[in-house]
Amino acid sequence: MIDVPDNLNFLEFKKFLIKNEEIFSEIFSDESVKYFLNLEEIDDPFRLLKDGDEIAFLPPVTGG
Repeated sequence: MIDVPDNLNFLEFKKFLIKNEEIFSEIFSDESVKYFLNLEEIDDPFRLLKDGDEIAFLPPVTGG
């Protein structure tokens, strides 16, 4: 769990994470990573986040 300021949208959340943990800069620069909010893909970076929301970062998966 990560405590963040109130009333952030997803874009602001990404900036907050990058500021606090450099590894997120690498994650967010990878355009193949998909982002989900409460099991739904995030298609609007300005979508407001609420207390208790779950965000997932899913890297591309390959199989064979």
